[in-house]
Amino acid sequence: MVSPMKKIAIVGSGLTGASAARSLTDAGCDVTVFEALPTSGGMTKCDRILGVIYEVNGPHLFHTQDEKIWELVSELCQWVDYRHRILADPFNISARSDTPSNLTENLFSWPLQVNELESLPQWSQIRNELSSRPREPSRNSFATFCIDLVGPTLFDLFIGPYTKKQWGMAPDEIGAEWAPKRIELRTNRDLESFKDPYQGWPVGGYENLIGPMLAGSKLILSEKTSITSHDWQGFDGVVLTCALDEFLDFSFGWLPWRGTRFEHQFFEEVDGTLLQAAAMNYPSGEVRFTRKTEPKWYSGESFVPGTVITTEYPGESDDRHYPIYDRAGVNRSLSEKYKTLVETRMPTNVVVAGRLATYSYINMDQAIRQGINGAKALLRTS
Repeated sequence: MVSPMKKIAIVGSGLTGASAARSLTDAGCDVTVFEALPTSGGMTKCDRILGVIYEVNGPHLFHTQDEKIWELVSELCQWVDYRHRILADPFNISARSDTPSNLTENLFSWPLQVNELESLPQWSQIRNELSSRPREPSRNSFATFCIDLVGPTLFDLFIGPYTKKQWGMAPDEIGAEWAPKRIELRTNRDLESFKDPYQGWPVGGYENLIGPMLAGSKLILSEKTSITSHDWQGFDGVVLTCALDEFLDFSFGWLPWRGTRFEHQFFEEVDGTLLQAAAMNYPSGEVRFTRKTEPKWYSGESFVPGTVITTEYPGESDDRHYPIYDRAGVNRSLSEKYKTLVETRMPTNVVVAGRLATYSYINMDQAIRQGINGAKALLRTS
């Protein structure tokens, strides 16, 4: 039998850190969680405007194929049975309207549905391009993959300008690694964004999921950490879910991230919802924002008067929201250098897990799974 460690430190109280804490406390460990922010939960923080709940850092929609993860989160809190849908407005029709909920034309499902595209004036050209696509998309860059998948006309209309806004880079400068997971062309008329069998949003917000995960740990808020800030040797193991470049005092320089500014607007005289879907994408380069979201679609709180719409402006924040997968792989190589350095310099067993620490764009269930697996790895080395 493996003896559990007596004293574990976790840096970061987001989904990865919190799930690691839950696993370690269940194993009998004495766990201390250090959080740089004044509240736990990382990017999942929720707030309210006149009683209407919204997500401070934009929407986090939980979906998974991992039955064990779904069983875990379902034990910890109640969930709204919500199936996410996204609409794209390539012509900015709803962006210019005071009553976007009344609009139905020129909105397209995302992922794109071929049958809906027949209403576009460019349909004849699009059809020809789709019929001449290669069997397998090129993975030379994000641009080549997408153009091979949907053709140049749809790329220019729905993907190219959006990508340039989102990342501040030309699409051919971005790596193709994550494109197969995010870009899709459907013919099955399935309008749900995610295919996973388990989907939802926690009743009352993610604090009701994070709180039970951290319940058995000592949580220290507003506590910034680094390789030299604490006596890490005093712990039997450490789980790092923070940004490694900052933790290591930027020994190799900054790891680039793309930050987004979130603008939250409250609409008082709205009984239900205002947008046509929970998320509206705006691919056009004519507007600075990439999307608008309305949490009331998925919060389950339709009984609360008013609604909040969040508009996202990429590149207008220094926050670490999205790792930048450059085509040359420079940023990922730098991330690996930091991972090697922290494993070398930390004076105790260390596990690197989660979005920030691994410099990766992962889903919420993957963040939880990495926290659980990180905890298991530490327990095995005890």
